[in-house]
Amino acid sequence: MESGLKMTEDLRSVAPTPEEEDPQVILLVEDDLGLAELMRGVVEELGFPCICLTSGHAALEWMRAHRPLLALLDYSLPDMTCLALVHTALENSPEHMPPFLVTTGMGDERLAVEMMKMGAQDYLVKDTSFLEHLPKALRQALDRVAQDTKLERAETALRQSEERLRQIIDLVPHMIYARDHEGQYLLVNEATARALGSDVAHLTGSSLKE
Repeated sequence: MESGLKMTEDLRSVAPTPEEEDPQVILLVEDDLGLAELMRGVVEELGFPCICLTSGHAALEWMRAHRPLLALLDYSLPDMTCLALVHTALENSPEHMPPFLVTTGMGDERLAVEMMKMGAQDYLVKDTSFLEHLPKALRQALDRVAQDTKLERAETALRQSEERLRQIIDLVPHMIYARDHEGQYLLVNEATARALGSDVAHLTGSSLKE
């Protein structure tokens, strides 16, 4: 018990504060302290700091203040299942729920499908070869996270660019609009809306006939 307590305290002490959030941290939620230590070693060998917690409630509390890059969640925790943990996180603060992998001591196909539907990146059975397969599963999950992050940034940049364009054309006193080959308005500025006796929101997406 003393060893477990020390481990939890040591690992929590390196957790970044909200003001010093490290987006590269991987959260490990595992109540088997011996296995958690081995898993933490695997994570750190990949070059990522690892925060280890031993209960679902501790994980939920930590995730309210931090946004880890990835989470490794044991399915059967002392206070709740991984399913309950993810459901609670998504219900209360979905923006704080990171991509996650599920680890379990039992190979249940139905459970695996259920967790995948909840958004799990992978479902790993803690068998004799578990620690050998863990690095590959982590790398694959991290690659997907990187791709998703790149896509999100591109979409954000596009939205910002569109908003800047919108602000510019609305300052122009002349009619500016774009229509597709079917006559549907794709873009309309304020001057066009005023000239047609309508508003931008109504005209955008409307057809020339309408």
